[in-house]
Amino acid sequence: MPWWAIIYLVIFVGFSLVADTLSFRDDGVRWRHVCDCVAGLAFALLFVAFWMPTVRSALGLVAPILFLAALAWEAYSSPRDLREIWHDGELSKTERISLLVLPPLFVWPLYVVAGIGAFRNAHA
Repeated sequence: MPWWAIIYLVIFVGFSLVADTLSFRDDGVRWRHVCDCVAGLAFALLFVAFWMPTVRSALGLVAPILFLAALAWEAYSSPRDLREIWHDGELSKTERISLLVLPPLFVWPLYVVAGIGAFRNAHA
């Protein structure tokens, strides 16, 4: 795994853990927060699987299912998350727009690489 991919992964996991911790603290443990955490971990694992074929081989047929489940959760939960950000009265309009634009730009490359890692031939 290249050094920049490790740094990207560490930043992604760090931001995910901070966001999940804040969600747990603010709202308590709810199933949607647990699903957010699990989806982030699934994407991180599949990102690693892209760079390390042994991880992909170990996951076998679970890899594509894991990716599709995490992607489905993101598609399901994103509209609610976006509404919560947009209606948060404590944020300025600039902060809301930044929170709506920057996180997707940060995570989409990881999602794409994780998807390739999930569907890549495990024996290649």
